[in-house]
Amino acid sequence: MKRPDHPGPWLLIGAACLFGLVMLFHEVGAGSPPSKNDQVLHDAMTSYAARHGGEHYVVNHWYPSIAGGFPVFAHYPHLSHVVGAAVTRLLPIHAEPHQVYGILNWLVLSLMPLGIYAGMRRMDFAPWAAAFAGAIYPFVMANPYLGIGWEAFLDTGSGLMPQLWGVFFLFAALGWGWRAVHGGPRVIAGLLVAAAAMSHSVFGYMAAASIALAALIPYKQVITARRFFGLGIVGLITLLVSIYFIGPFYQHIDQVLKSQWEATWKYDGIGLMPALQKLWNGDLFDTIGRGIQSLPGTNRILTIAVGVSALVGLVQGIRLRDGRRLWLLAGMLLWFALYAGRTAWGGLVDILPFAWGLPMHRFGCGVQIFGLLLAGVALEDLRKLAVERLGAKGGVAVGVLLAALMVFPAAKRVAFVQQNKQVVQQRKQALDQADDYRALGSTLWRAAEGRVYAGMYYNWGKDFTVADLPVYAMLQRDGFDMIGYPFIGMSYPTEWMVRQPYAERQDFEMWGIRWIVAPPGQPMPPWAVPRARMGRFALYEIPGSTYFGFGRVYPLPSKMLSTGDVATAEMTEVYDIGQQWLMEFDPESARYLAMTESIEPLPDTGPPQGELLEMQTHRSGIFSCRARVGEPTDLILRVTYHPRWKAFVNAEQAEITRIFPGFMSIRLPPGEHVVDFRYQGPSYQKWLFTLPLALFAWTAALNVGRKAQPKAPGRPPAPEGDSRPEDRVDAPEGS
Repeated sequence: MKRPDHPGPWLLIGAACLFGLVMLFHEVGAGSPPSKNDQVLHDAMTSYAARHGGEHYVVNHWYPSIAGGFPVFAHYPHLSHVVGAAVTRLLPIHAEPHQVYGILNWLVLSLMPLGIYAGMRRMDFAPWAAAFAGAIYPFVMANPYLGIGWEAFLDTGSGLMPQLWGVFFLFAALGWGWRAVHGGPRVIAGLLVAAAAMSHSVFGYMAAASIALAALIPYKQVITARRFFGLGIVGLITLLVSIYFIGPFYQHIDQVLKSQWEATWKYDGIGLMPALQKLWNGDLFDTIGRGIQSLPGTNRILTIAVGVSALVGLVQGIRLRDGRRLWLLAGMLLWFALYAGRTAWGGLVDILPFAWGLPMHRFGCGVQIFGLLLAGVALEDLRKLAVERLGAKGGVAVGVLLAALMVFPAAKRVAFVQQNKQVVQQRKQALDQADDYRALGSTLWRAAEGRVYAGMYYNWGKDFTVADLPVYAMLQRDGFDMIGYPFIGMSYPTEWMVRQPYAERQDFEMWGIRWIVAPPGQPMPPWAVPRARMGRFALYEIPGSTYFGFGRVYPLPSKMLSTGDVATAEMTEVYDIGQQWLMEFDPESARYLAMTESIEPLPDTGPPQGELLEMQTHRSGIFSCRARVGEPTDLILRVTYHPRWKAFVNAEQAEITRIFPGFMSIRLPPGEHVVDFRYQGPSYQKWLFTLPLALFAWTAALNVGRKAQPKAPGRPPAPEGDSRPEDRVDAPEGS
């Protein structure tokens, strides 16, 4: 990244970064208190990886805390969590993982303008163009909170921390990717695209598709074959770096729930007219919503600026034959079209790679990203024109114009941050005074193993709070195995867990709930035994409710499932079967229904008889027990099934059967047995994971080596008029 001749761009970028560092400091200055959005999950995943990092393979392990557990790191991009956990473990002092993660997120969000600047400079845009785009970023807003602006990441927003890292790496990947397809270094571009993908898959997809689009657009006489060769190398590097994740992910992609509760518009797009309406209303660039008011006529300032910039980009791109401008315009139009999605274009969308699994509502972020870059370029065009006509006064006038344009977006941004700061401080104050909650946590950690229930979002759990934080969210963030709101719905048990009434004992035994945390005044059934009282919290135990149980598993009747295979069946069909079984389930008879036709049923000789002599669980994916049965009996483990689970009976491997609602069972012969269930990630993944580490180390060493080499004597400057920097790929535009 070349240093500009004028300090103005650096000062502008520095001011934008400082604005973020100061305005957002309350997010970490308050000690990163819990949230009630998606940040609950991301804090919990980071903390789990940090605290149990020495017990399992860091990128493929069992995560127990949601909906029966799931190997989330094997199916969800995890770069931000792994980095947060690694930094925590490498620190020479004790630090809470969620606080370290919060500091990293604060830095990434605050320094986003610098990342935008670096990316645009790699595209050979002038320093002022890159600085303008970076300076506008803190004021880009979106309603609802699924865009690239601050509201997507803060406590009173959506808490989309992996998306934050994806946005940061996407800006950089666009710059280095553009340079790579036009002859620049390709390894760094591949690493950045992979980093975007490993932060959030949608942003890796947008990076790859946008760079492929760049290869289609002529620029600086770089021939088409060379552009596509560069694209191929970038793609190969990206694949090598991310194959450790992609391989196991696609090997067991059928294990990831695509829930019937998920809104269809997220995958099909919102349609062309709704997308145009959102753009016209300012919802893609200006509108922040949720109580933040703005003056009439001020909710389209950035939208109008982006629209004018798009027009300027088209005119200047054609007039100057500048492929970069045309690429930015084409990128914005591409992602806007895909934001409208399948609803607008029908089967045409399905020609895209992986179109079946793309959450197209996230492509609105691509519209924002390319619109922001176009705005920076258009402002630089205006600055150059003003300087040519008016000299230095013209540059000052453009600066004043930019400041004036940002007055109302900045006012809304400050109002939103102040609202967020107030919420964070109230939560921090409430938690500082919550000695009873800390006592509850200590008691639960010392208690016997078992799941915890603190209400659900649709019953008394929604009002059981500390400040405005539901207790079920706080306990999940602190790492307890919870039956509560599933902040990520990847496991099949999620489908039934969120619709249980939790009124009868069978509802609790079905899910292995041993502990109930409730307000003291909450009515409890007689089978919930009081164990402790800590201020606002009462703790109850359900004796005998554990991860293990005994039952009889019956095969799925062939007429119940049209495909005969749960993995390929429609989820609504599977859900209806499971829901019917759950409604009819009787704990006394313990008749379980398999999710397959292959198992042989046991003779029905009455309720199964068995005794759990000892039970042990391990946080990193080991469930063990010693059991005695008098006749052939199915041992039920109330943990989410996954093909990577292995079961052993007396050290001999046993066959696992998947049962409703997505749990596991094995068949025990009469006698006393030692049973172990172990989650084991693929051994080849550890070797694949060395590829990105090796490439990163090699690239870093290569760059250090180049910088250490003495520079060769330069050529004398060419006579005025003989030099043609416009023919060079690495020549910046303007000054």
